Amino acid sequence: MTLTCPKALGISYEGMDDMADYSAQQGHRYALGDKSVLALDHGTCPRVAEIRDGWIGEVLRVEARVLVAEPMRYHGGEAP
Repeated sequence: MTLTCPKALGISYEGMDDMADYSAQQGHRYALGDKSVLALDHGTCPRVAEIRDGWIGEVLRVEARVLVAEPMRYHGGEAP
């Protein structure tokens, strides 16, 4: 799965008000489709790495709006 975001393509976010509502947090776990990923950056267009059997896999840059927060032990087993 390869997703890109406007920032990665050199397109400005100016005027994209809906993008301002979405932001990923570095170190948080998210669902990306049917995969679990770890955010390596924070913001509207973070790099994420797929989590495979406890290991980090392929790194992608995605739009934060496609990420869904997953429960984390750090947050008491709840989604942040």
